[in-house]
Amino acid sequence: MTTRPKPGAGRLGVPQSGPRFSPPRAPLLVLCLLIFAGCQQNGTLRTGGTDLDGFARLVSPHEIEVQEYLTKPVSFEGSGDPDGIELILELRDGQGHQTKGVGTLVVELYATRTASGDRHGTRIALWTVELRADDSLKAYWDNLARWFKFPLLLKEATLTPGRYILAVQLATPTGDKLVDEYEFRLEAGPVQSASARP
Repeated sequence: MTTRPKPGAGRLGVPQSGPRFSPPRAPLLVLCLLIFAGCQQNGTLRTGGTDLDGFARLVSPHEIEVQEYLTKPVSFEGSGDPDGIELILELRDGQGHQTKGVGTLVVELYATRTASGDRHGTRIALWTVELRADDSLKAYWDNLARWFKFPLLLKEATLTPGRYILAVQLATPTGDKLVDEYEFRLEAGPVQSASARP
């Protein structure tokens, strides 16, 4: 024989007693007002706030580094003759993390001067690259490695064996000038083909 629970009984036929639970209304009302205020269509984001300025300074480039094991003379024509440089450049923010950046990149290639306090000899080449927040930035950015790759083609002649200095400077929109140099030796013989053409 089965018994049915009496009307008003809870689960398993146990009568419920006391008032039913109802969520407090005041905190819900405040939450709704905050959400509504934050979702106004005419709301504007202020870019001059200290938090936003501090964040922009934190994630903007603070230093650049030429990746010495990957930056090298290459052959853009595929003949093995060193007719350019493939520059791999890493930008780091204020916390040392890899980041993107915009500005004017100036790259100079020098022959080295021996027995002198200034090792920069004759300037062989000069390249200027404008990095803007558009397709020009995407053209050089490597999403997987999180650094920039610049194919720098020599206009005059190919490089001869010897020692060289690659001087790199990035002028940022904030007026900072970030610099790095890489000195390398080019041995006689063919070089690798470039991974991308300029």
